[in-house]
Amino acid sequence: MKTISCHNAAERLKEVMRRMKLEQPYHSAFTFELPFTRQQLGSLTGLSLESTIRTIKKMEKENVLRIHNRKILF
Repeated sequence: MKTISCHNAAERLKEVMRRMKLEQPYHSAFTFELPFTRQQLGSLTGLSLESTIRTIKKMEKENVLRIHNRKILF
């Protein structure tokens, strides 16, 4: 995860999600449900909770991910 520290917030989150999704059998869009809370994602990426939430909302608007029943689908 050291390699993502110089990226912006959205790139950090996308990289973590992408790496986790690659370990799953299905790689289609929005088929992977992240098993982490927003706070845990922030800790993984070195972001504050506020930055994580704001970035996830922005990524949802850009159709990078979806939020369904408080779960993040990537």
